[in-house]
Amino acid sequence: AQMLAELDRLYELGWRGSVFLVDDNFIGNRRDAMRLLPVVASWQRDRDYPFDLYTEASVNLAKHDALMNEMVDAGFSMVFLGIESPNPEALRRTHKLQNTARGEDDYLLRAVRRIQEKGLEVTGGFILGLDGDGPEVFDAQIDFVQRAGIPIAMVGLLTALRGTHLYRRLEQEGRLLSESTGNNVEITLNFEPELDRKVLIHGYRRVLSTLYDPRLESYFARCRKLLSRLGPRPRRKRPTRPEITAFLRSVWLQLFSRQGPAYLRFLGRVVLTHPSQFALAARMAIKGWHFQRFTQQTLAAHAYREEALDTYGRVEALAEHAAFGSDRLQAAVRRQAAKARKRVRQLHRRLRPEFRHSVVPDRPAIEAALREMVREVAGLDLVQRWTPRFRDWFAGVAWHRALQRTGYAPAGPEALAQRTLTVTLAPLVEQGRLRRTLEQLLRELGVGLETTIEQLALLGEERLARIDGLRQPATRLRGYLQAVAPRVDILIVPLADTPDTIGNHIQLLATRAAELPRLICLGLDGGRRELRRRLIALGVALTGDVAHAEAASERACTFL
Repeated sequence: AQMLAELDRLYELGWRGSVFLVDDNFIGNRRDAMRLLPVVASWQRDRDYPFDLYTEASVNLAKHDALMNEMVDAGFSMVFLGIESPNPEALRRTHKLQNTARGEDDYLLRAVRRIQEKGLEVTGGFILGLDGDGPEVFDAQIDFVQRAGIPIAMVGLLTALRGTHLYRRLEQEGRLLSESTGNNVEITLNFEPELDRKVLIHGYRRVLSTLYDPRLESYFARCRKLLSRLGPRPRRKRPTRPEITAFLRSVWLQLFSRQGPAYLRFLGRVVLTHPSQFALAARMAIKGWHFQRFTQQTLAAHAYREEALDTYGRVEALAEHAAFGSDRLQAAVRRQAAKARKRVRQLHRRLRPEFRHSVVPDRPAIEAALREMVREVAGLDLVQRWTPRFRDWFAGVAWHRALQRTGYAPAGPEALAQRTLTVTLAPLVEQGRLRRTLEQLLRELGVGLETTIEQLALLGEERLARIDGLRQPATRLRGYLQAVAPRVDILIVPLADTPDTIGNHIQLLATRAAELPRLICLGLDGGRRELRRRLIALGVALTGDVAHAEAASERACTFL
């Protein structure tokens, strides 16, 4: 009754066309599905089939002829199957046993064909990066999709989602790198795969660019194979005016593009061999245009990311080398950074607006980082010379005792009640990328920031030398804290191995001495995933806003 009420309402609103019955497995309860389908079929017949229905199901749908017949009679034209992989070993290791049959290597191919012959187009979900996959999996995936005649093949890299068995297993094995972004077409990995990471990424790009090549040769070949197998369906209405307009637009866009020859051959063969399916073929051609464009943009977004980070890394390495170098070397950094910004802009212009909006790192952020790197070159020698000395000041238990003598003690979040804060980092992180990540986080959080280079420049060589010359660790540390206190409210001490009191990752220390800043001791051990958790905890401590801290952390981790 609820289903018919929803269909009635859609019909009354004037909708005609595709309707997705969103169910992870429509045949998970076959008894209820068989009760529903005849009623939906009657409703569709009474209104001359206004809706094209599609849904998701498991591969064992192929074993239930009566159920498939009822689905077609009810107006289902398509079903999405989670095929995942043609590799039986990978399927067994991921517990996808319903996609395997003992002694039948071609079980999946036969299952797909059986469903198609009943009149249901099969679209498929495929995964690369499963444990058990070897370098041969890429050709096997392409070969399977082509032989199965699956025009719409959604291929993604394996992603470990929180709460799943996979996530827990990878976490226990120490292979989890970060949380999933939720974007299942993004070319990124949040875990360490069994297959070499570079081989996996390169192979994935090759699979995408082959299945949806610029000329759509592979795509139209799959469409022809599907149409040659597709069983009869209930009568459909004639194409609507919007559909005819869309087809004419596709002729203009596709016939006079690189897809033109394959497009023309495909439609011509359909007219000669399956004229009754021409409207379906035209819709497939239009979808192919979209899929190729989307694939092109996905690959371009990945190329942008890789190139942007690579050029950034080269400029960073040159900048660190130039820190003790001549003016000539510093000028080389400026030239290299200018070239890098130009290259980033070129790649960014290739992206459509919707991809530009979501691509990481975003262009303004990386251009700003490159400009900042050029400005920093003159001061990098201070960082490289003084960071090792600061590490000695903050080494082991000596500095903890020194803090206690200075009156510092663990404090709760109330010690940060003042939200308009100015912060700086203790110069303990020499590596540019990690230091820049920490400073970028603070900028994203909207707190006042005195960078490490600014801090050391303001302290000056002479004062730093005086502090370093003090004999006792306690007096040396107090001298440094007093030196920075007039300009900042909070000193963040990274790399400190301390017990936690805030957010399970950091420790806040405060003292009654008015001339000393409050301290946040931030542990940076662990991988990228653990670092991001600690940066979020730091953001929450400084702002009290979890959502803001999570977003700022995501943007700040761009360069890691």
